[in-house]
Amino acid sequence: MDRGDADSVIESTLSRLDVTKTYAESFKHDVAKAFQSGAISEKQYQRMNGYIENFLGKISVYEDVFERIRGARLLASSPMCYTSEKGS
Repeated sequence: MDRGDADSVIESTLSRLDVTKTYAESFKHDVAKAFQSGAISEKQYQRMNGYIENFLGKISVYEDVFERIRGARLLASSPMCYTSEKGS
């Protein structure tokens, strides 16, 4: 895999994580509305909200990992990044 492909995978993954997070947050809002309207019980609300919070937490971890990878790749490709040789 060349550098461009790897960068595309990183950007695509971050984009998909963002979209997934948006859907999960929307679902969380819908669950809250369902509870407020009486369509689901408090126990159901707590359980579903717990699952959503757990899922959002996992998304956050993956976002952080891919952001760090992207940052490291950008730093490594920076023209200011160089290695000095001994004796120079």
